[in-house]
Amino acid sequence: MPVRHVPYAEVREDALRLTASIVWSVVTTVDAEGRPRSRILHPVWTELDGELRGLVAARPTPVKLAEIAANPYVSCAYWTPAFDSVFIDAGAAWVTPDAKRAAWDHIRSLPPPVGYDPAPMWPDGPDSPGFVALTLTPYRIRVQLGAEVAKGIPDRFWSRSGAKAPPTDGMLPAPGTV
Repeated sequence: MPVRHVPYAEVREDALRLTASIVWSVVTTVDAEGRPRSRILHPVWTELDGELRGLVAARPTPVKLAEIAANPYVSCAYWTPAFDSVFIDAGAAWVTPDAKRAAWDHIRSLPPPVGYDPAPMWPDGPDSPGFVALTLTPYRIRVQLGAEVAKGIPDRFWSRSGAKAPPTDGMLPAPGTV
């Protein structure tokens, strides 16, 4: 299905609504050999200075650490049974040890189900060696609503300047021209 290249403002509301209502995301990383690996995570999405930002509490497994080191990007997929979906491709970086407390507090400060208390998973708190946080900075967002797909309305696609867009077969305007 073709996509419509749109400004961030045209994906913002649905991206925030869908991520907040679905909560859990299939998050895919890629290893040094280009092989994908997916897992279920709970990214917390908020806006900072008018841009979407994500934060994920995680365990620093050797696999996650190696994959983010080799390829510091993730793809987050959210889906509902009504076929409403949002796909967020983002740069990924581990927060510094000094910022772990702020990440922990931010996740706790948001109302459920988006925010949550990480203490049941990390009883020693943000200083636990088993706790890390990953920041996510989106460079592409694709929103697909089931009702729009049924009517033949193309998905909405936003990309940060310089990000590679999916092929359009020359049928759609280039990013930033809509």
